[in-house]
Amino acid sequence: MKRVSMARIRAAWLDDTLTTAQAAEQVGLTRANFWRRAKALGLPSRKRGKPWRIASDREAEFTDMWRRGVPVAEMARHFGIASSGIIYRRKALGLPGRSHDLRHFAVGREEEFAAMWLAGIDSAAIGKLFGQSARTVVERAHLMGLPRRPRGRPGLPIEAWQEIRLAALLADAAKREQQAARERAACEKVAA
Repeated sequence: MKRVSMARIRAAWLDDTLTTAQAAEQVGLTRANFWRRAKALGLPSRKRGKPWRIASDREAEFTDMWRRGVPVAEMARHFGIASSGIIYRRKALGLPGRSHDLRHFAVGREEEFAAMWLAGIDSAAIGKLFGQSARTVVERAHLMGLPRRPRGRPGLPIEAWQEIRLAALLADAAKREQQAARERAACEKVAA
């Protein structure tokens, strides 16, 4: 049996930054022997599960991003974890939930948002434009009272919608110019 001091076993066992396998390797024991010796010393159980992917040295960064209202999807990409991990970490840190007002991301652009939704543009494309997830786009549409869309229907590409919208704006401008030209011609006729 290999001689390892109780102090080294205790220190490695209580170091929560190490996995059990890493702690065992540090003291030069197999994982099973390390576990047996720790139990014989009466040490408390180790925390189970995966360690947080957001280490304690990044908690300030996480807290700052959460309070600034950075979208959960963007935070998940930044920290390299799933969106649900962001929510779990938020709860573990005791941060307040986000108010429902953050779902109102299209404030001031409601008409544009509604037009895109009604034109059938894909929710993910709308979300990308507004910096939100597709799910948040769907929730916002329902909050605005917009009609539900059938599932599985391919959405109109946002580029096509922008071209259609630009064509409509140009046609409207042309109609106004033609009307103004007719009014000028009528005024000139009356003046002559």
